[in-house]
Amino acid sequence: MDEILINSNGAYYNIEKVPYTYIRKRNLSLPDETVELIKSLNRQEFISYCRALKAEGWTLQSIADAKGITRERIRQLVVGYPEVSAPIDHLPVPKLPVIEAVKVVKKVREVPDGVAMLLKDLHSKAYWVRGKSSLNRKEAEQLGELISDLINNQFYSINQVAKAIGVSHLAIRARLVRYGYAKSDGKTRIFRQLTHRAKVGD
Repeated sequence: MDEILINSNGAYYNIEKVPYTYIRKRNLSLPDETVELIKSLNRQEFISYCRALKAEGWTLQSIADAKGITRERIRQLVVGYPEVSAPIDHLPVPKLPVIEAVKVVKKVREVPDGVAMLLKDLHSKAYWVRGKSSLNRKEAEQLGELISDLINNQFYSINQVAKAIGVSHLAIRARLVRYGYAKSDGKTRIFRQLTHRAKVGD
């Protein structure tokens, strides 16, 4: 399956190309060999054969085109002569054409469960980072780095990451700004970059 990432209104999706088959039921044309066979049938055989073709799913128009008469005439022959019944078991009745195609399935991407669990664990500790305290600051740095990687390198949207953690998209935007992964014109404190930072490797 091909996987394509696209951005639609701020959300990223997985696009899967899924092969499938379907039976064509419109704009039908009988096979050439069937058309030739129809030309060789007598009236009674033709009426019975029309019924068999219709029962198989062939349209009245496709039968009419093969015979060179109108669709209405075929309808009259099929329903108007119940007493006519010629043996046609030896005549092949073609199946409707099966078409191979590809459909596009769009699925909203979700952060994998393992990554979501890590995000929630880091967030539960980073949430308590206050002032100049070093408590949980390392986890807060790791959380910011992971969120930035998911959004900028792995193409998850802010909303998708926020959903995985269980916070608002505003909380994610603010964290990216505060930890230096994004810029903002916001005037509130939540959009100010932190001055007391801890290196992730410390």
